[in-house]
Amino acid sequence: MATSQNTQVVSVIAGETSVIYTFVSLQSDGKYDISAQGERPAGIAAEDGVADGDALAMVIPNGAIAKVKAGDATTIGAAVGSDATGRAIDHVSAAGDFRAGIFLDAAGAANEIVRIQF
Repeated sequence: MATSQNTQVVSVIAGETSVIYTFVSLQSDGKYDISAQGERPAGIAAEDGVADGDALAMVIPNGAIAKVKAGDATTIGAAVGSDATGRAIDHVSAAGDFRAGIFLDAAGAANEIVRIQF
């Protein structure tokens, strides 16, 4: 069972309907949307179904161990990246892609909840 540790949660404004345990990124309108592949994750959505313009609880990267939804099978110790829907995948080094931390758990398939360390 994945658990969180030493997390700090802040309130931000959602720019679209949130999906819990997915990466979110700050957009040019000042709101936080689900991270697209290649965007720098600002944190992880801590609530599901928060609508555009409403307050969203977000876990911020401060060295915390946090839960995130896997986008595919993952590898313990691998660098974490984001897929096109804000789920965690093994990071692929490419221009413009950001590393969000390391996997502390392996996922066997998409949508499993795993721990990462930011």
